[in-house]
Amino acid sequence: MSSFICNTILDINNRELNTKGTLEFPVSIFNDCLEVQPVPYHWHEELEFIIVESGKIKISVEFESFILNSGNGIFINSGRFHSCESYENTNPTIKSIVFHPRIIYGDINSIYYKKYLSNLLKENNLNFYKFKNDVQIEKEMIQEILYGYNLHETLSDGYEFCIRECLTKVIMSIINSIDMGLNQVSNKRLRDLKRYRKMIHYIENHFNQHIALCDIAKSSTISESESLRCFNHILGISPIQYVKKCRLQKAQSMLLTTTQSIIDIGFGCGFSEMSYFSKSFKNRYGSTPSSYRKENTIDTNTPKNSV
Repeated sequence: MSSFICNTILDINNRELNTKGTLEFPVSIFNDCLEVQPVPYHWHEELEFIIVESGKIKISVEFESFILNSGNGIFINSGRFHSCESYENTNPTIKSIVFHPRIIYGDINSIYYKKYLSNLLKENNLNFYKFKNDVQIEKEMIQEILYGYNLHETLSDGYEFCIRECLTKVIMSIINSIDMGLNQVSNKRLRDLKRYRKMIHYIENHFNQHIALCDIAKSSTISESESLRCFNHILGISPIQYVKKCRLQKAQSMLLTTTQSIIDIGFGCGFSEMSYFSKSFKNRYGSTPSSYRKENTIDTNTPKNSV
C-alpha cells in the first residue's frame, strides 16, 4: 500500500513542507482518519482531490467553510489556504490525491498550460469545486478520482499513464463545468485574505505566548474591530477563539507524536492552567489529554505525510 496518513509539517508561512510524490511523478495519495489527526490550516502548490469515505468532515477553503458528507468530495486549487477536521465526532475517513499540475500540462510553454491550466490556477479564480454524488457528472468525477487512487495504491504496470489520464479528465470536467468569470474573487476578498494570512502567521508563531486581540490586529496593521470582522467573515469565529483552536491542535499533535508529559505539552502550547487545558481539550476531542494519547497512539514507523 502506498497511501500515507496525516502529519502536516508547515513552515512559518503555513506552507506545507511534506514532499508530494517525486520530481519524475509528482503525485501522492493519502488515507486519513480525521478523528485522530485533523489537518490544520495550510497551503501548497499542488492541486488536491479529497473524497469523504465515511462520516462527515468540516472543511474550510479560503473564505468558506462547509460540511461534506460520506461519498462527496472536493477539489482544492493551488495555493489556497485550507483545513479539514471531523464533524460531530463521526469518525470520518478520507481519501485524497495531491499532485502538482505539471503532471497534466508538462511545461508552461505548452498549449495545455496556456490554454487551460493557467487560467484555472490564477489567484483570483476558482478556489474549490465540490463534488456531489447525486449529480451525475460530479458522481463520474468522484469515480474517476477513486479509480486513480486505487491505481496508485496497486502500482500496476503503466499506472502512471492511467493516473495522469484520470487527473486530466477530472480537471477538464471542472474547467468545462464552471464559468471562470463567475468564480472570480473580488479585490476586497483578496485584501481580507492577505490580512488574514498575516494574522494567522502571527498566531501560529506565538501560540505558546500570551496573545491579546490588539497583538493580532497589530500584526496586520488593522484595528481590533477590523480583525474581528475579518476572522468572522472567513472562519465564523473570533481571533481569540482561533488562538485557542490553534493551541489545542498543537497539543493534540504533540500528544500523538512526542513523549512529553501532559503538563509540559499544556504549558508549551500556551495554557497556564492545566485544569482549563484538560477541560478545553475534552470539549474539543471528546476525552482528556491523557486518555486521548492512550486511545490514539500512532505507529511511528508508519510513513506520514499530509493532505
